[in-house]
Amino acid sequence: MENSWKTNEVMLHDLVRDLAIWVASSSTRLVGKIFTKAGAGLKDAPREELWRDIERMSLMRYRIERLPNRPNCPSLLTLLLQENITLKKISCEFFECMGNLRVLDLSRTQISSLPQSLTNLKNLHALLLRECRKLVELPAMGQLKPLQLLDLYFTPIKKLPEAMEDLANLKRLRLAKTNDLQTVQPGIISRLTSLEELNMFESCGNWGVKGSKEGNEVDIEELRSLTQLNSLGITVTSIGVVSKLSVGKLTTCTRELCIKNCKDFIDVTLVNKMSLKGLAIKGCQELERFMVGEDLKGVAAFPRVLRA
Repeated sequence: MENSWKTNEVMLHDLVRDLAIWVASSSTRLVGKIFTKAGAGLKDAPREELWRDIERMSLMRYRIERLPNRPNCPSLLTLLLQENITLKKISCEFFECMGNLRVLDLSRTQISSLPQSLTNLKNLHALLLRECRKLVELPAMGQLKPLQLLDLYFTPIKKLPEAMEDLANLKRLRLAKTNDLQTVQPGIISRLTSLEELNMFESCGNWGVKGSKEGNEVDIEELRSLTQLNSLGITVTSIGVVSKLSVGKLTTCTRELCIKNCKDFIDVTLVNKMSLKGLAIKGCQELERFMVGEDLKGVAAFPRVLRA
């Protein structure tokens, strides 16, 4: 199942899809080099000696409070820890001896930061941190060269990780509903040339148009340099940016659009040109007044229209 635009569905990365046959278990299982643990009230992760030869470990949906300080697991490829709602902290040394890890899922945990040892994961392909509602800080990520998926949906991060522009292999960047993210520095997104999916719906909206920049706005033309881009979710605050989105390649790849705090009237026919699956209108009095009037031809076609 893969649908990055519906918040009630969980995207299963290609690397973990094959784990579905063994994740559902009612007891501890150690089959070959696969470990899964099930049991109500589970609070502690397996002892460090059990990690040594494991390739895939699933400890999802329990109440784990503590992880080993420095498990020695050089063979570990997949680590699934999502929905441990009592997990608040990861030791500084936790990632030091798992250099072959390819998939790490910490979604819906209570962690507020990730340790610097994350940079040891130089073979990591997918990092999922969805709905980590207390996550405010991330280490620099420039060393995670193979990373293809970074999912930060609905997290309170205030800024992008340092050196993120060096992730030349990043294909999917999910930042939807990162409401505390106020600024994206110019030049970062345009350097992520492998991006196929960029979702900044209800996120930072400091996009501007060349020649009318104010402060740290990012020129919307940066997106045109992403030749692999086919799915875009974006938040905008000006009619000029909406106009740019309704021309050329960006018209067909824009899937979700949030128009926020726009003081000018926006011609809905511009929005109609896009292949939208979702539209949000926030703090745009002129556009909202039009939408609640008699002429709803431009908006009625959208399956989801949000007003706030």
